[in-house]
Amino acid sequence: MALSPPICACNKGRGALPGRVLSWLFLLCALLACLAWYTARPGFFLARWRAHGGAILRAAGLAEADAPQVAQALAAALHGDAGALVQVTQTAPPRPAFNEKEITHMADVAGLYALARAVTGGLALALLVLSVPAVCSARRGGMARLAKGALWGALDVALLLLALGVWAALDFRAPFWLFHRLAFTNDLWLLDPRTDLLIRLMPQSFFEETLLRVAALWLFCLALWCGAAAALIAKGKRGNGRATL
Repeated sequence: MALSPPICACNKGRGALPGRVLSWLFLLCALLACLAWYTARPGFFLARWRAHGGAILRAAGLAEADAPQVAQALAAALHGDAGALVQVTQTAPPRPAFNEKEITHMADVAGLYALARAVTGGLALALLVLSVPAVCSARRGGMARLAKGALWGALDVALLLLALGVWAALDFRAPFWLFHRLAFTNDLWLLDPRTDLLIRLMPQSFFEETLLRVAALWLFCLALWCGAAAALIAKGKRGNGRATL
C-alpha cells in the first residue's frame, strides 16, 4: 500500500534538519580550530615574517636573530603565558621588545583565543552528542537524507563566510575595525607603528595572508565533509537501485 503524500513528504524530510545542524557544528568547529591552533604557533609567525624576503622583519626593524624568541613569546602569550612577552628583549639595540600597552593588549587577545578553544570544544562535544542519535535514526532508512541535509548545511555556512570574505576583499579595514570594536572593551588595540613593535610585526598584509591561509585550511575541511556526504548519497542510490531489481 502506497504512503499518502503528506507521509511521504515527512519521511523524505526526515534527517534533513539534523544533517544541516551537524554540518553547522562541524564547519564552525573546524573554522575556530584553524584559527585557535594554526595561528598560535611560533612557526606560523616566523613563516609570515620571513615571507617576501623578510619584508615584515625589515619594516619592523627586528633582527633575524631576534625573530625566533619573539615568535616563541607571542605564541606562548596566546596560550595564556602573559609573562613571556615581559621577558623577551631585542639585541640591536638591547631593549624590551614590547611595552606595557602591547603586553596588556596581548593578554586581551589571549582571552579571545581561550574563548575560541572553549567554544571549539563545546561545538565538538555537541557534534558528538547529536551525531549518535542522528546517525542511528538515519540508519533506519534515511542516511542519504541525512547526508543531503549536511550538504545544505555546508552551503549555508559557505555562503555566510563567502559574504564575509567578499566584504573583507572589498574593504578589509571595515570588518577588521568592527571585529575589534566588538571583541575588545578598550582601545589598546589601536597601536602606533612608531612606538609599538607589535603592529609593525602584524601589519594589514599579515592579517590578510593569515585569513587566506585559514580559509584554505577550512576549505580543505569543507571538501572532506562534502565528499563524505556525497559518498553516503551515492551509496544510498546504489542501495535503492539494488532494492528495486
